[in-house]
Amino acid sequence: EIASMAIERAEKTATGIGTFELVERTSPRGTATNGADYRVIDRDVVAGGEYVYRLVTTSLEGERVVERQQTVKLTSATTGGLRLSVAPNPVRATATITLSGVTASSTVELYDEAGRLVRDLGVVTTSGTIALDATDLASGSYTVRVRTAGTSSVVERVTVTR
Repeated sequence: EIASMAIERAEKTATGIGTFELVERTSPRGTATNGADYRVIDRDVVAGGEYVYRLVTTSLEGERVVERQQTVKLTSATTGGLRLSVAPNPVRATATITLSGVTASSTVELYDEAGRLVRDLGVVTTSGTIALDATDLASGSYTVRVRTAGTSSVVERVTVTR
């Protein structure tokens, strides 16, 4: 039985793969027959970098197993020039979501820690701001996702505190 799961990251260089570091630890979800999605936002990366991510499970006996490994290369084209910020963060009641680099219609959505859509915050047609009313949200971590009509998207983690 799995006791915990972790997402780890290492920088890929011309000479190989660096040391893996913990990005996020989580409890296992799903079953052997239906699986589960795991999402993480890694803020300690830079455009132009190449990184190797891996999902590692740890059994109740302490045995670690690398379940999946994926290489990701970040470029300025990764987000299509979109930039997103949320302030203040952490959010107590309301926050302002600021978008720049928006050249097409973009959808703004709020997701909970499990990756479930909590709220559709609206559509932005040009760079600008949108309000986030968090007064009815439970304390915890959320993700704001901006997605253009094309394939570009950008996310920002938000913490709601009471």
